[in-house]
Amino acid sequence: MNETNHTENLIKENAALKTENAELKRQLNWLIICPECDDPLHRIDKETVRKELKTVPTKAVLVQHVRHSYGCRRCEMEAEVPTIIKASTPEPVIKGSFASPEAIAHIMVQKFVMGIPLYRQEKEFERQGIMLTRQTMSNWLIKSTNDWLFPIYRLLHKRLLERELLFADETEFQVLQEPGRTAQQKSYFWVYRTGNDGLPPIILCEYKPGRGHEHPKEFLSGFKGFLHTEGWEAYHKLPDITFVGCFAHVRRKFGEALKTLPAKNREGTNAHRGKQCCDALFDIERKLSKLSADERYKQRLDLAKPILDEFHAWVLSFDSLGKSMFSKAVNYAIDQWKYLKNYLLDGQLELSNN
Repeated sequence: MNETNHTENLIKENAALKTENAELKRQLNWLIICPECDDPLHRIDKETVRKELKTVPTKAVLVQHVRHSYGCRRCEMEAEVPTIIKASTPEPVIKGSFASPEAIAHIMVQKFVMGIPLYRQEKEFERQGIMLTRQTMSNWLIKSTNDWLFPIYRLLHKRLLERELLFADETEFQVLQEPGRTAQQKSYFWVYRTGNDGLPPIILCEYKPGRGHEHPKEFLSGFKGFLHTEGWEAYHKLPDITFVGCFAHVRRKFGEALKTLPAKNREGTNAHRGKQCCDALFDIERKLSKLSADERYKQRLDLAKPILDEFHAWVLSFDSLGKSMFSKAVNYAIDQWKYLKNYLLDGQLELSNN
């Protein structure tokens, strides 16, 4: 019996020793030993040697929603109808689909921000072992846009029309395989945005197959305030709106006229003078950019209005100039003058529609 106890004690001591040695070994693995005396070193400083960019590939996971049901034991025995309660579950972004908000947002960003077509995204999902067809992704985008994005768009549209200051512009856009239209026909994205009025900015786009005045008239129905535009006449047919022209377009036209002249002969020409007047107005705006709207309004009357008056008198001094680039710049400034000068009416307005 004594030999048995002695053997058990030896086994226990041996196991304890092994555990102690393992712990000691684990601790020593974290130590750096001094090469001179074999004692462990302690850290006295650290420094960043370099930084590396590490990318983590997109990871797709399948989330399983589980709903529990609960029953009452007492009601099961005593009540005629047993009580059963089911836990609530979050509504899916698309009913009957395994789509998630994150997956749809990812596909939208890849397509509309990064410009990756759905068929390429289909191949990328396939490489990850996910069988997600372009038809399914297209259905997700259309359904989500109708159900979730259009209501937000309509609300933002309503808020945009309540502002006092807006910008508008139309951009030529090519649409392929549009029913009833050829690829060569011009289509347009009409862009509308709020100004620098201290409120959160709103920027909305609207696709239209044409450039007629009926499109901004419909979109801006109910808006009464200042509207920044370039010289396209379709805007000027809208009622109850004060239009503000764009001096960036004026300066661009004088700059184009200047480029038609030999470089060594440009300085001192009429095209050069016209561009200099525009540059002077933009220099003033840069200096006033940090001021409040009220102070900017006062400073513009002191600094910019004399230059505007001189510039207007100067362009009116030219008679018929033919069809040169300079004449186009002068005629544009004259035709748009009643809108160009309106930026002086309020300190929130801008010199340019850019």
